[in-house]
Amino acid sequence: MLVKEAISFKQYRNPKEALDVSIKPLIEEWLEKHKITQFCTINDDLSIDSNTFIGIMDKIEESELPYFIKFNKTLGFSCSKNNLTSLRGCPKIVEGNFYCYANKLTSLEGAPKEVSKNFVCHNNPGNFTEEDVKAVCNVISGKIEITGKI
Repeated sequence: MLVKEAISFKQYRNPKEALDVSIKPLIEEWLEKHKITQFCTINDDLSIDSNTFIGIMDKIEESELPYFIKFNKTLGFSCSKNNLTSLRGCPKIVEGNFYCYANKLTSLEGAPKEVSKNFVCHNNPGNFTEEDVKAVCNVISGKIEITGKI
């Protein structure tokens, strides 16, 4: 059986927009679920900015943030005490402290590119070194904490 279907798109229009397919509602629903909607702005590229500290500690049961969550910039961020094996989706820029301790991280892939204050990542199976953190992140004026107890 041969099915012939044609979908016409307006010239220069994004095909996802033409089909009215968007992940923005998924992002909004996730932010609402974690009670951080009022602190976040969803940018045109669907990344998320926040002018405050975002804490999603002890709330993520999955091993990583959903594929549609991509933080861009925050004033602070914590994804500690979860089951994360990946930092994918974490902010690119944290203008404050970044916490990812007490997860199941074996890699720092997805870590912020820049943290203004402290980068805290102890109690992870990766047993990261300061050099590991410095290889992925510019920690401007704070400390890198790789050892410690909760």
